[in-house]
Amino acid sequence: MFDNHMSKWIKGKGGYAKKILIDKISGRIKSIQINKFPSKAHIPPHYHKKTTELFYILQGNATMKVGKKVYKAKPGMIILNPAGSVHELKNGPKETRLLTFKINSREGDLYWIKKY
Repeated sequence: MFDNHMSKWIKGKGGYAKKILIDKISGRIKSIQINKFPSKAHIPPHYHKKTTELFYILQGNATMKVGKKVYKAKPGMIILNPAGSVHELKNGPKETRLLTFKINSREGDLYWIKKY
């Protein structure tokens, strides 16, 4: 499912990996990717000044915090992360995969938070 063998998994902070399915699309959606998070992975709080993200949960269960809202993410859910919102993910006991649409994304638009 969505596992394009032509692109490679790219490792990121907190143990997650991403596979870019489509990049540099014209218009507002700039990237579509799959993100996978191993058991118990934690992606620390961070935000994007310009990028809005739309997460579609493909598999697994994770806790996602977007701003002050906490979501118990499960397959079939869609979670919106507006530009400027601090967000983080804490994964459950099994691998979680998200289909992520990045809107108005810019290279380097990633800012880690030390205290949330």
